[in-house]
Amino acid sequence: HVISYCNGEFLKHLEAIKVYAKSTTFVNCMTWLFDQEKEMHRRGLIDCFLYQTDHARERVQADLLTINSNYRWQKVRPYFHLDDFPFHRDRPEDMFRFARISREDGGKYHQAQLWVYETMVAPVLKEGVMLGVNDKIREKIGRDPHSPGVGHQLISTNREECLFRRPRGVGKLSAAKETPRMSQSPQQLLAEALEMPLADRGQLAAALIESLDEGTDDDVEQAWADEIQQRLRDIDEGKVQMIPWSEVRRRLRGRDGSAS
Repeated sequence: HVISYCNGEFLKHLEAIKVYAKSTTFVNCMTWLFDQEKEMHRRGLIDCFLYQTDHARERVQADLLTINSNYRWQKVRPYFHLDDFPFHRDRPEDMFRFARISREDGGKYHQAQLWVYETMVAPVLKEGVMLGVNDKIREKIGRDPHSPGVGHQLISTNREECLFRRPRGVGKLSAAKETPRMSQSPQQLLAEALEMPLADRGQLAAALIESLDEGTDDDVEQAWADEIQQRLRDIDEGKVQMIPWSEVRRRLRGRDGSAS
């Protein structure tokens, strides 16, 4: 038996694999189907589909049944070593930190990847690390976070790592100016958005409304980008004193009398 976890090469060579394998299983971790996955299922070369969540299965099951009624599936509960990743309740609040980890595969990155981080809302400075970045991926996602004039400060970068800091909502990334090619219809995107938690829907709505404003003044944007770069240099050189977010929040609560 041969099992493959979301591997395009497996689908590409599945016909040859079936010559030697008694049976095959394909694990698709996405909520949509690959073209080759559809074709291999149509030809009956995939004996079983494996899912980690009911959500992923429910999103593709109807299409798979339409393609080939001989559709078998199983669900597995992945094991996670929780002891190796303890939850730290008391964490610094001076910066919003995030990370993206994947193999060096251009298919794992969307051309608007940097736009995703641009639109992430945070009350403090954002700091992120991208692992699995090579030259081809840099060409696909557009301008690097350390490129001049986009409101980022590079901390370190190489073929495997791209670490940057960025203040919330200032400066435009070049990737955001491109229109991403969508594989889903607006109706499908809306249906997915309506399933999101209330807070996430609010952030998404705000980002969409902001995207409708095409009257951006490039000179103003560049001026803000230059100002941000200068402020970041002042921080790194110790010319200014930073105020922790916990202290800012305490002062704001004291100003309006809010207890939350």
